[in-house]
Amino acid sequence: MQILMGPQHTLIYVDESKMSTYNLFHFIENQFSSYHIHKNHLLLHYSQENHYKHIFLIKWLYSIHRKTHNKDILHFKEVLVNRIEKPVKIITKNEIKRINTVVIHILNDKIRFQLLEKNDKLLKGLICRLTSEIEKISYENNFFEIAIRTDGIKHTINALLNQKQIDNNHVIFQCDKSHLDRVFESTQENDLLLDALKLLNSHQDEHFDVIKARYKKLLIQFHPDNVYTDGFEKVKEYTDKFQTLQHSYELIKSYYR
Repeated sequence: MQILMGPQHTLIYVDESKMSTYNLFHFIENQFSSYHIHKNHLLLHYSQENHYKHIFLIKWLYSIHRKTHNKDILHFKEVLVNRIEKPVKIITKNEIKRINTVVIHILNDKIRFQLLEKNDKLLKGLICRLTSEIEKISYENNFFEIAIRTDGIKHTINALLNQKQIDNNHVIFQCDKSHLDRVFESTQENDLLLDALKLLNSHQDEHFDVIKARYKKLLIQFHPDNVYTDGFEKVKEYTDKFQTLQHSYELIKSYYR
């Protein structure tokens, strides 16, 4: 990296073969609105509301410059900060690839993937990775939705969040990860409850006393003593069923408390 102080701009020359620009452009695109991306340069204008972010950026660029040249130029950082109101022009050897932001929203029992800027190629790339779970697609508004209660969805989405490129599109995901984890945890618990109710031929709208009465009948039906003369395999089958019924009933009982 090389920093030059032009009369109209602070010029930053970047060689992508020697350093990654991903974090730099990601920071600018997410923290500022007063920038423009051209084929091989980014122009960032000063805005008073982001004054301290501009200072942080200049100091960050200077630290990279210093490491690149392995020397600290006297007062150079202070001079750069003092001309903070001049536009910063970052020039690259290669064409700048815009970082696409995908915002993930939690909507009751669905997750919405919303692209902030229209990009049909990226939208299709995301859809291909989640094609079996797609609930709704809107190319006009640049989003799609998937049902949360789907086998393997937690693993699929967590793997997706770690990707920085999809079909040659730079991408960053914005979401409340802790909220997303809580939703997955709650969904998993709900799935266990539904499985338990299904085992007892019941559903969530039934009164607990009705479920309890059915549970007692099933315990009598699948008690291992009923088949103790029918051989080891049959006794094991009934024992497993009996224990599963007990576990499911305890899970349901904790839900109705």
